[in-house]
Amino acid sequence: MENVLADEQDTWRKNYLKEVQVSRSLAKQLQECEGKLEAALEKGQDTPETPDCSKCLVLERELDVLRARHKSVITKFKLLEEELAHARKSPLMQLLSPKRKHKPPPPTSPKADQNPASVPERKQSVRKPPPTRAEIDQACQSVFRENNNIPQVLQAAAASSDTELFHHGILFGYPDEVVPDPSKDLKHKDDKTVDSTSSWLGKMLKSPPTSPSQAHPPFRKPKIMSVFPSAASLADVEPMMEFCFPHGDSHHGGGFSGGDDDDLSFVVLLSGTQPAQNMYAICVLPSQRPVRCYCLVSVHPFFSLFVKLLRGIVGMCHNHTPQAVQVIFDDALRRLHGTPVPPMGGWCSFRLDPQHPLLTFHRPHTSTTRHEARQFILEYTSPRLFSKVSLDHLLVLLGCLCCEVKVLLKSSDPSLLTSCVLAVRALLDPFEWAGVVVTLLPPSLGEILEAPVPFLVGQVTSKQHSCHHSTRSSVPSLVQLDIDTNTLIMDDQEMEVLHELKLPRSDSLQFQLQSYASTCFGSDLSPQSLERHHVEACEHMSACIQSHLASLLDPSQHQHDAPFLHRFHSTQMYSIASSECNLNELEDVSGGAGSDLEGESTSYEPTA
Repeated sequence: MENVLADEQDTWRKNYLKEVQVSRSLAKQLQECEGKLEAALEKGQDTPETPDCSKCLVLERELDVLRARHKSVITKFKLLEEELAHARKSPLMQLLSPKRKHKPPPPTSPKADQNPASVPERKQSVRKPPPTRAEIDQACQSVFRENNNIPQVLQAAAASSDTELFHHGILFGYPDEVVPDPSKDLKHKDDKTVDSTSSWLGKMLKSPPTSPSQAHPPFRKPKIMSVFPSAASLADVEPMMEFCFPHGDSHHGGGFSGGDDDDLSFVVLLSGTQPAQNMYAICVLPSQRPVRCYCLVSVHPFFSLFVKLLRGIVGMCHNHTPQAVQVIFDDALRRLHGTPVPPMGGWCSFRLDPQHPLLTFHRPHTSTTRHEARQFILEYTSPRLFSKVSLDHLLVLLGCLCCEVKVLLKSSDPSLLTSCVLAVRALLDPFEWAGVVVTLLPPSLGEILEAPVPFLVGQVTSKQHSCHHSTRSSVPSLVQLDIDTNTLIMDDQEMEVLHELKLPRSDSLQFQLQSYASTCFGSDLSPQSLERHHVEACEHMSACIQSHLASLLDPSQHQHDAPFLHRFHSTQMYSIASSECNLNELEDVSGGAGSDLEGESTSYEPTA
């Protein structure tokens, strides 16, 4: 334990010395720029204005920026000194420190028997708490702004409308003391059958049997281990527990494929049928026991970044007690919460711990936040969709959604399931799905499948259920897609009107994308295992599908597709999209003001 404390102290000392080196290097650059500026001014003292004068202005600008950075680093240097002084007294260090033996009480002296009224009371010293990472970053940013009065720099440093990287961070977990006995699972394996959701829920609510010999493993309910910020309402957090454990407490038996380190990661869409109302819960379930779920709730679809951050936190919490896990989780989220969201075209970096590598994140420049959300969602989810679902089934599925037919996606892998639901929803652009969207359906909401409204739902199934599939659906007016087997399941009524659900010119679109689809389909693709040709194929297929669906708003191109258009024009999706299209045309005719950079990508190069 003493070695752990020594390593922790050495880490803080390294950070301290690193800031000293940065401060010295900036001071050296400052002197060099001042020398260059003086030499340039002396050279152009007695000469008329030349092109070298513009170089002087550039040097002056560079000098101002370096001075601002220098003062900012000095401020951070002082704040890090305070943080280093309080490092040993942090809750984590107190938790990891060895228990000291109780020292014997000091010997009593005659002075101790004096009247306590005669002894003056000492004032309790109010110690200022150490600055947090958010306060350090805010102080450095304010110092930089005060010493740098260029409007462009202030605009780039300003926070966006959604300044918070995430809204909540929640740690769910099952009690550690109860561990299911695998022998009992094997004993009752032959007696188990694939039950429906309602029967499973009914069995769960029944009282346990009184006979110990016939008792099954008791149902365990997860609990909230930690919530950040602590002021978050538990009423908003507790319903999420049903979504965060799709397999209950038994998913560690190898029922999923979760990437390189076998950690299960998936995304749950929490709310909203409109893009501005969307909130995402990014969840990571470690493969080791005890069963826990690390979750971040955010309005930003930065899925790749959030998964990397959560997996880093999982690695930091490995082989620690529950109390230490809570402290580590809260400390990591406290530092991440203070990091502002970069503006469009900007960069930011994250470091969870000195032992972890630095994570960099780039926010691309897009015309609107809606296009940005679609780009981030498809970048993370489309490779999984194109690798597991064939192109012909995907086009049929998109046609059904355009006609507002109820669609159910099934898979035994929650990560694959949620990715496909989000990808299919994003591919409908420029149309917005007006029905219910549930990326991961918990058992308690199984009655939603009987609702007479259009929905797009993902449901986790067992591997045994995926092996015994049928090509006919028992639920009327419901189109199902088994992602694990790439099987499209429809009832007899929908099969009879399949020609009405077929997208116009879908055969030509399928022929156009067949070569790109063959590149992805059948491969085990994930956001961490993509190659360049896979990325290009996914981007090309997404762009072509979007362009094809956008052409549905042009009535001159579809004169011979009356069955599909008759159903499509009666949907809420079409009415909303057509009204927005007409409104945009009126703004263009009236000469509405718009940005000259709209729709163009802008690259930013770091200055010296």
